[in-house]
Amino acid sequence: MGAFRLFSRCSTDDSCSVERVLSKENAVQAEKDKANTRLPNPNPANFRILKIRAIGKYVIVKVNYPDCTNFEGNKILVFHGKSKKEVASLKSLDPHFCKSKKHLSPVARFRPTNRGWHEAVAFCALMDVFGQKTP
Repeated sequence: MGAFRLFSRCSTDDSCSVERVLSKENAVQAEKDKANTRLPNPNPANFRILKIRAIGKYVIVKVNYPDCTNFEGNKILVFHGKSKKEVASLKSLDPHFCKSKKHLSPVARFRPTNRGWHEAVAFCALMDVFGQKTP
């Protein structure tokens, strides 16, 4: 293919026109890019719980969403009013805040780092000690 073909003069009715060759190559590359693309938002049904801890009425979960791009797909979520066992057995876990009765919504999220995990633990301990109810 090279520079010769790129700068050659094909007629518009020629089946090997530069435009057609480049369009086909672009389409093939676009399909490859699409297949390798990870989404910025996680798929709630595609997750793995890496770490879980209960503190009083709160459950802290470090979750990995393999199809998510930010923070390598890791999230730290805090849930209220559910047991560790209930959260661990979920088939779908959406990390976004919502008022849906269909999806369990976190009451807090933290950066998926060691510091973020410790902040989540502190948050839950304080909330549990002071008996605050979350909305």
